[in-house]
Amino acid sequence: MIQHWDAWCNLIGSLLGLLGGFFLAYDIIGGENGPLAGMTRSVTYMVIFGFGYTASLGLRFGLIACLGMGVLLGTEFYLASRRPKAARNKPQPRPVVLAIGIGRSFFVSLAFGAITDLKVALLLFPLQSILISALNLWGFAPADIRIHSSRLMDQYHRIFWASLTRGLSSWFACYLAEQGVGENFVTIGPPWRFGLAIGGTSLLVGFFAPWVEYWVERMSQRWLAAIGVFLIILGFLLQALPNWVVLLG
Repeated sequence: MIQHWDAWCNLIGSLLGLLGGFFLAYDIIGGENGPLAGMTRSVTYMVIFGFGYTASLGLRFGLIACLGMGVLLGTEFYLASRRPKAARNKPQPRPVVLAIGIGRSFFVSLAFGAITDLKVALLLFPLQSILISALNLWGFAPADIRIHSSRLMDQYHRIFWASLTRGLSSWFACYLAEQGVGENFVTIGPPWRFGLAIGGTSLLVGFFAPWVEYWVERMSQRWLAAIGVFLIILGFLLQALPNWVVLLG
């Protein structure tokens, strides 16, 4: 139990230090037009995805899914922000939408297989890919929501419906996979729990996404540096906490 607690402190402390480093160095390498803009987005979304997935489906699922989902969402928003001004209000190219949708399905299915069975992931992956790609092409891709919703309340309205449809499609894909494999996923419970985890985490990330995008694109170097220093110090203190407990105990 103590070893798990020590590992948690080191892992979270390292992630906070990494996130703080990106904020601190953000303006040094290109600002909103540089490569660190995409990295800052990805690491920030990794943390949010990790919290949502770990709270709903456990640490193993959360660690695998958050890595892929965070990188893909950060990349999607970065590519959308780098598009020429004349094309920013138009939907993303279909190959990009399909590639990112398939990538999301792959990481979610891989994480699902890690907590159930690999053969489940092999069946869930094509089902998820078809449903998620169809929803993204229908206008529910995160970058398209970001483009079409200029006001914050409009974004939240579209984010809610996008999260609901993702949750329902994930539940349906899980249900079909369960019927195809012919066994119950005892480790996660009924298929609706999987759908609730995907939809709920999508809603959580969507709630913070407009603020993350605002910070990344508009926040001054001074505020970004201050947040970066705070996160680095917080991460260091968290990593040092187990050692302090041992020394003072």
